[in-house]
Amino acid sequence: AKVFHKPRTQTLSEQEKNLYLKPQKYWEVMDPKVKATANSLKTPEAIYNYVVKNLKYDPTRVKDNQVRAGALGVLNNKNSAVCLEFTDLFVTLARASGIPAREVEGFANTNNSANRPLSLFKDILHTWPEYYDFNKKAWIMVDPTWGNTTGGIDYFNVFDFDHLSFVINGEDSSYPVPAGGYKIPGDENIQDVIVVTSRVFDGESPELFASTDFSKNYLSGFPIEGNIVISNLSGVLSPSQTFNISSGSLLPNSQNLFFDEIPPFGKITVPVKFSPRPILTNETDIIKITIGQQKFEKEILVIPFYKNIYFFLFFGGILIGSITLTLSIFAYRRRHIHVS
Repeated sequence: AKVFHKPRTQTLSEQEKNLYLKPQKYWEVMDPKVKATANSLKTPEAIYNYVVKNLKYDPTRVKDNQVRAGALGVLNNKNSAVCLEFTDLFVTLARASGIPAREVEGFANTNNSANRPLSLFKDILHTWPEYYDFNKKAWIMVDPTWGNTTGGIDYFNVFDFDHLSFVINGEDSSYPVPAGGYKIPGDENIQDVIVVTSRVFDGESPELFASTDFSKNYLSGFPIEGNIVISNLSGVLSPSQTFNISSGSLLPNSQNLFFDEIPPFGKITVPVKFSPRPILTNETDIIKITIGQQKFEKEILVIPFYKNIYFFLFFGGILIGSITLTLSIFAYRRRHIHVS
């Protein structure tokens, strides 16, 4: 994974905005005490400062594995909070103020867990919130827990490279569960996730493979349609790009098509269509797929209608049906038929 310093822009629809303002378990947005507190703050920075200054980090909670208190619970007991409660309170106050907010769970790189503490669980290393900035059109991550425990280092205006998201909880305050969150009873303290950090990003290139579902035979006079299935066989993201489809006689002879990003070991399907060939065409053609420096081929056969087995079945059925109908009419009129 690669961590970026500046957040990517993302336009929030009205439906998404409403989704990230809803009350959830641990986010008691409609509670009178929550609403009264939110009304006195109103801005993301004011909410951040309130959470940093009013909650007290409780290291014993980490050792005791106590249950999650939620926003209202920590608002009623401000002297016992861990990163989940710092995050729950920020998200809840933001939503109560009309600011879309959600929770991020993931890895936080720290060499000093006293000043930059981690989470309740061995592998769910840290939790922090993010809010939506309508001016920047982006989700902005902040960390009120570390803002509190580091003695006032600014984790609101300047974020670092030490936070790596595993999952984002917005529609549900408890789901999805991040890597390391699924445990077998008795193995709660076993570490399942290992994260290694580096300033050097490996230059591994994505390995793409193309296949098609084009039929072997196509009937002349009809469009030639199929799909190109592009698979990413590597463990790195394949960027969006343009690729080429060409052939000897099919029209258009060359098409430049586009596919979006393909995640590691993922795949994407791109529909392809060629114009009908003349009605009596009987030829073999090769569809060539070029993606970067890689080339893939698929041979197809375009045949006239009279070579197609369905043609004989169709017209044979019509002929048999016609003879049967004729004999039936003749028999009805004569009441009987003499057959030599």
